[in-house]
Amino acid sequence: MILGVVLTGSRTGLAALLLIAAWSAFDRRMDGRLRIGLVAAPVVHGLALWAGTAWNVAHGVDVSNPIARGAAGFTAYRGQIWSGAVALIRAQLWLGVGWG
Repeated sequence: MILGVVLTGSRTGLAALLLIAAWSAFDRRMDGRLRIGLVAAPVVHGLALWAGTAWNVAHGVDVSNPIARGAAGFTAYRGQIWSGAVALIRAQLWLGVGWG
């Protein structure tokens, strides 16, 4: 799941990950091994983000996520998604496009 958050550049997923890590750090009723794993999750996220970025640079490809590109790149990408969604709705207004 952490890899999915890294590859999609989900800021909401990262926020949830940080919130769960903070909560588990202070919840003394939680099992010790579970708490250690949840507190370590943001570190694993950071390592996965670093490894993905290093792989991109080493292989000369750009599969960067919106967090790595910065806010301007992410905003432009979001606009493209909305434009595509509006075009699909206009093309298939009453029945939709179906599965996939």
